[in-house]
Parts: sequence; structure tokens; C-alpha cells
Amino acid sequence: MNRRVVGLGALGVGTLGLVSMPALAQEPPAEVRSLREVSGPITAVNLRGGTVTVELEQANERVELRVDGDTTIFLPGRTGHLADLKAGQRVRAAYEPRERIWVAQWIELLEP
Repeated sequence: MNRRVVGLGALGVGTLGLVSMPALAQEPPAEVRSLREVSGPITAVNLRGGTVTVELEQANERVELRVDGDTTIFLPGRTGHLADLKAGQRVRAAYEPRERIWVAQWIELLEP
């Protein structure tokens, strides 16, 4: 009977050690660190090309964001699709710069 209790105690200590290890501070993945955010009105939606062009509120310039299968589009009360976005609507978006394209991670339609 003592042997059984000792065996369970050893398992408990080993399990506690494994559970506490992930709690150590870890650096976020590279894709999380490189996200940037923009906001402003949509000036163009290209369904065929899979892009949204946003006029930056912070500067007098436009950015074209690529929308792919990993992009989440947030509409009031639900998620949506690229076809739900229209020129003139205000959005906020997070994107990841990749070489010469900016890939949207998410786009949030802002209420008027």
C-alpha cells in the first residue's frame, strides 16, 4: 500500500512540474509582433483581386490590404466577407507587412 501512495506522489510532483513550465514568460511569435494597425474610410474594394484600399486618417495616403482566407472581417454582430465591405465605410484593420504586400489579419467595420 505504501508503494502505491509513493508512486502517486511521484506522479503528482512530475505533473506539477510540467504544468508550471508553460507559465514562464515567452516571447510572442514573430507574426504577432509585426502586426500594424490602420483606420479610415474604404476607397475601393476589389473582389476579384481580394483587396481593400483604405485612406489613412493619420496621413494623406492610401494603403491596399490583401484579404485572404485567414482574414477575419468583423461586422456589427457577426463576421462577414469581403463582399460585405463598400467604399465609404470606415474600418479599422490590423495587417502584417510581407515584402511588397500588406496582408490583413482582421478588418473591423466601424459603425457610422
